[in-house]
Amino acid sequence: MGSMTRTLLLPLAVFSLALTSACDKGDAKPEGDAKADKSDDKAEAKPDTKKAGDDSKQAAGPEGGEAGAAPGDAKHFDVDADKSGMLARNAAVLSSTDATSGDEALRGHLAGLSHHDANSSSDESLCKHIINLRVAENQPEGDVDSCVTHFEHQVVVLGPEVFAQMAQCVLDAKSVKDVEICEAAEKEAEELLHDKHHGDGLSKEVCEGAQTKFEELSVADAGDHGEFIAELLKEIRDDSVQACIDQGTQAEVDCLMKAKDMEALSACEGHEAAGEG
Repeated sequence: MGSMTRTLLLPLAVFSLALTSACDKGDAKPEGDAKADKSDDKAEAKPDTKKAGDDSKQAAGPEGGEAGAAPGDAKHFDVDADKSGMLARNAAVLSSTDATSGDEALRGHLAGLSHHDANSSSDESLCKHIINLRVAENQPEGDVDSCVTHFEHQVVVLGPEVFAQMAQCVLDAKSVKDVEICEAAEKEAEELLHDKHHGDGLSKEVCEGAQTKFEELSVADAGDHGEFIAELLKEIRDDSVQACIDQGTQAEVDCLMKAKDMEALSACEGHEAAGEG
């Protein structure tokens, strides 16, 4: 399977800088200057001097969903949709790349755990869409491998349910600016999910052990392309451990640690229901 050979460990900056290059243009000001401007506006009593995007944070509803008076083109993802623990997040990463699409056995074992819609667009498809938008606007294409890695990290941090909103946002984008709006919403969702974690408050030590066990089972199940799976899971490991701390449950970790293989692990579906987090 040729796609298994793509390089994963490329710097995210290659893609991220290209994706946000348009954001560096215009009259963006440091946070300190923005605060000073607001103070000046208040002192001079000029009600129309505030920029449309100044209240984007406040406009986001308390649950991270759509607010009634969101300014401009701001988007906000519904973070309450996140029902995933550490197993679903890891499984979704392996399910969302085209590189594992030909491995029916692995995909089958992941299906029940991942909460990932098998018919949804892959990370590679999202990157292809972004590249097409950039080409249409005569901008540098960016690096596709770094783009894919960028989305792999987002799947883990957001969880498959919230990432599905990000993916749809990207697919609906008609311009690079639209993609930047999606990225801003994604960053907001990351912060909300971290602040409003729903897991059991597992320790870093427990989560590192659980992540290692998941890696071992996944690599063994992957057969000839186990090296690819190992590289992918190594790339996202830090995010996976943090997601486990924030969103993982003791029940799913206990089930994982007892599993002898991925087939047995698939029986752990449903163990991500949070206890007293």
